[in-house]
Amino acid sequence: MVYFIVLVNIKNKSDRKEYDDYIIKIKPIVKKYGGEHIVRNEQITALFDELQKPDRIIIIKWSTFKLF
Repeated sequence: MVYFIVLVNIKNKSDRKEYDDYIIKIKPIVKKYGGEHIVRNEQITALFDELQKPDRIIIIKWSTFKLF
C-alpha cells in the first residue's frame, strides 16, 4: 500500500472557490489511477502546536507504488 498525506492550508477561508474547484478536478484523476480517498476532513485537533494545524487533511491510498 502507498499512502499520500496532504495537509491543506486554505489562504482565504471566506472564499474557498479556487480550492473547491481544484478538488472537483482532482477527484476523478485520483480515481482513474486507482487512488482511494480514505480521509477528507476539516475537523482536526492539534495535539501540540495550534499554529501549525492545517485547515484540512486528506489521505489517499493506492494498492501499489506503480499506480501512484
